Amino acid sequence: NGTTHWWSKTSPSGMTFTDDFAAGAWIYLTSYAAVTIISRYNGTSGWSLELGSDGRVTIAGFNGGAANYSLCVSAQSIPLNRWVHVAAQLDMSSFTVSTTTSYVTIDGVNVPATVARGGTNPTTLIQAGNLEVGSRNGGTQPFPGKIAQAWVSSAKVTQANVQSLMN
Repeated sequence: NGTTHWWSKTSPSGMTFTDDFAAGAWIYLTSYAAVTIISRYNGTSGWSLELGSDGRVTIAGFNGGAANYSLCVSAQSIPLNRWVHVAAQLDMSSFTVSTTTSYVTIDGVNVPATVARGGTNPTTLIQAGNLEVGSRNGGTQPFPGKIAQAWVSSAKVTQANVQSLMN
């Protein structure tokens, strides 16, 4: 509901990746705001798949501080008030956007994106925090709308596989 409902799993097993990862979900966004789709982030370390206040998709990895990040952000915003499939992949050790390194897809279509780094320019991330769907870091950045079939992969996922997950 964008204020009090999200899902959280403390100490999720099998989440040991530090470099390549991908995440996605079906989302129904009702208003633009800085919101989180799925994350494992404690305020200083972890990762997240989120939307900016302009509706652009961002996947980010953090290492020892919120200012120490590597991210990939779409140039395109998602539409409001309809179901949209979003997916993104981040290769922490590669500073490129391509269909095999870092990318963003909306409804299964690769969209223009850019990568950025800040702080110590980390090439790895540190797993931290609870696994959360619809928020991050204990309920911050709640998602206004609906989320279905959220997923995360501890390895790279081809865009063809993203399309099969979508369907």
